[in-house]
Amino acid sequence: MAKLYDKTKGSALGSGKIMPPASLLDQALLGTLARYRRSVASGYSPIGLVELSSVFAAAGKGEVFLSEKLDGELWFLVLQGKEAFLANSRGRVIHGKLPFLNEAQDIAKKTGDQLAVFAGELYATSAAGKDRPRAADLAAALAGGKSQAGHLYFAVFDIVELHTEGEDLTTYGAKLEKLTGLFGEGEHLAIAPTEKVEGTGSISDRYESTVANGQAEGLVLRTDLGRIYKLKPEHTIDPVVVGFSERAGKTKEVRSISLALMRDNETYQLIGGCGTLGDSKARAALYKKLSSIEVAGNFRQVSGDGALYRFVRPEVVVEIRVADIISFDSRDEAIRRLVLKYDGEAGWVKGRLSAGVSLNNPVLSRVRDDKQVTAEEVRFSQVEECCWVTLEKSGSAFEALPASKLLDRQVYTKATKGQIAVRKLLLWQTNKEKVSTEYPAFVVHWTDYSPGRKEPLRHTVRPAATKKDAEHLAKGLIEANIKKGWEHRLCGD
Repeated sequence: MAKLYDKTKGSALGSGKIMPPASLLDQALLGTLARYRRSVASGYSPIGLVELSSVFAAAGKGEVFLSEKLDGELWFLVLQGKEAFLANSRGRVIHGKLPFLNEAQDIAKKTGDQLAVFAGELYATSAAGKDRPRAADLAAALAGGKSQAGHLYFAVFDIVELHTEGEDLTTYGAKLEKLTGLFGEGEHLAIAPTEKVEGTGSISDRYESTVANGQAEGLVLRTDLGRIYKLKPEHTIDPVVVGFSERAGKTKEVRSISLALMRDNETYQLIGGCGTLGDSKARAALYKKLSSIEVAGNFRQVSGDGALYRFVRPEVVVEIRVADIISFDSRDEAIRRLVLKYDGEAGWVKGRLSAGVSLNNPVLSRVRDDKQVTAEEVRFSQVEECCWVTLEKSGSAFEALPASKLLDRQVYTKATKGQIAVRKLLLWQTNKEKVSTEYPAFVVHWTDYSPGRKEPLRHTVRPAATKKDAEHLAKGLIEANIKKGWEHRLCGD
């Protein structure tokens, strides 16, 4: 059997290990996990209590199943022969003698040598044991080394891949029956508690008894036909407006607003835009307020419909309702947003990207004239109450970046019709890839200047992860572009 994952790196996690991204070596399996996350896990439809009847309409004659939404992360239990481990769509792996993986060994005896993959939620109970599981508890448990592993649990809710002998698992009801037969009721590894519901009343009752009083993050509703809905409380946040765009064809009406929250070091981080602002009267009133405090910025920001935002002084606080706030995208990558500083003379100053959030279905409730732009009133921790955001060093978005180093320079010239054409190659080591994900480790830059051409100056830029890759790209550019007649003028650093 080919090796499924790399065991050579990683950090201690109880009697097991948690491995870094790209540790899953089986590319076919990694592709399966990534596709599931994109097509299924990211396709949950947010709904409210008043929309519950639409779930049963979509289900038709099929059944509807309800489970409580656990506040954790999507991982996959992988079983093959004697192997039992967790993996996620970024290729991270958890393996070893952990409680839930010990229990998984019994399941592996049932699935045999064929590959079996199950989707589930990896979550952790709080150390104090007094609150419902939260994403921050999971982050603490995964970073806690040997001491926190006992707080980890895995709740299975779907079959991704399973070899069966003629069984029809197309409906969720059939999948649930199969999962029940396989997993039973384990202590650290079990099926996410799921029940069949007959009408909207039972869902509303469960919502009031669990979600409304803070005992659950939300509810998940699945239909037999594959539709999935999440029923969560609507979130309200108070961000500051940093910019606005104008409505096309209707002057003096706001199309959308750009929003930010304040970090603890008095920098601002963008969290997204909002275009649901009310009727024309409300948009015109907002335009009048924002256009009077317009300022400059040292960068450009584009709205979702392609219009440029016009920056404003950070003075207007608004109340925004959102269906959900997320900190990871469909590829399981941390969402990153620009961090800004406001200068009274220069206006908005762009920093670097930092871990942040995205807003789902934002709606403007009102302008909060009663609130001021302070670290308390527009604090970033408003969103951290809804989701876990990767911790990054405070102020790092404005720290000076390491200097790049020029590794190679090659210049060629060619005389054509009395004019000199120039082609130049530069190979840079950025020294910035460990500081910011915005920068590759190496960059190959090719300049092509031909004075007789309609477009005299052309540039080609190629990023590379390693020096070997960069040198290969550089060699390819030279071989493709330097032919007979070109004279080598300069080389070295």
